[in-house]
Amino acid sequence: MTITFITKWTAVMGAIASLMVFLLVGLAVATGISQEYFEGFHPIAEYTEKLVAAAPLLRIGFAIDNIFILAYASFFTGLAIVLRQSADRSLVNLGLATMIGVALLDIVENHHIMSMADIAVQGFPPSEGEVRLQMVLSLVKFHLSCLGALLLAVAFPRDTAPNRWSAGLLMAYAFFGLLVLTAPPQWLDLLALIRTVFFVVSFLLVSWMMWVFQQPVSKEGNS
Repeated sequence: MTITFITKWTAVMGAIASLMVFLLVGLAVATGISQEYFEGFHPIAEYTEKLVAAAPLLRIGFAIDNIFILAYASFFTGLAIVLRQSADRSLVNLGLATMIGVALLDIVENHHIMSMADIAVQGFPPSEGEVRLQMVLSLVKFHLSCLGALLLAVAFPRDTAPNRWSAGLLMAYAFFGLLVLTAPPQWLDLLALIRTVFFVVSFLLVSWMMWVFQQPVSKEGNS
């Protein structure tokens, strides 16, 4: 498998991941339904009522999100392979392992919320423990994604402007992602939007780099 194939594949996966984010945001704006509500803790009666009402649209949303998970996991795998050409391998490997951990938590999150919805539709509401567990899983997922983004940002070479911008965007995602975890409720939507913008723009920029330049990092300095 050539590095050219890997860079092209990574670019395609980044573009698909970005498209899935746009579809998820569009679905949420058009219907008012998204999985974010179910990633937090709310009174059980309210949580169950919304879960039952949202079940059909959640199924569509999770179908899109499942594609997103596969795409971003593949994207970061390809990016790590390219970064290993010039960056510290241990740092890159740790960043990739963190992002794969995020993907695994994302998969668990999707299936857990969907299973709670399917059971709730049948008249069995989720327990307080299940909702609390889901909240913790979601918070850990986002926290890990900030760590992974920061590690990969540090691994990026600084030899070109696109590389420096990519590193900066990932660092900005990590910064605003951490703010979202502890921000007061009135700031959550704005900070989450900023976090998402930085993440998607970093996907698109790195995908462009991979597609146009094929190998955006130098082979010199391989460790």
